[in-house]
Amino acid sequence: MGVQAPAWIVALPYVGERLGSYWAEFLAQPHALGGLVELPFLPTFFGLVGGVKTMGIVGLFIGPVLMALMVALWREWVLDVKVAQTERSSPSDG
Repeated sequence: MGVQAPAWIVALPYVGERLGSYWAEFLAQPHALGGLVELPFLPTFFGLVGGVKTMGIVGLFIGPVLMALMVALWREWVLDVKVAQTERSSPSDG
């Protein structure tokens, strides 16, 4: 009869690999991708997860690009609103 290892010892490499790949894909990668374009962590994370969920492996690249585009449009819109409010509140010289 051979010696049997407890089930948790057998499962430990599998669980460690799954947690390691989870950390690398969903925590480290958004930070690395978002840092290049000054995109906050959550939009990058949602872009990665949503892209992979909807488009598969191609979404891994397209998702963050679309989120960066949406954040850039949002920032531009907010800037336009602030400029318009400033122009309305300042007295005109003419």
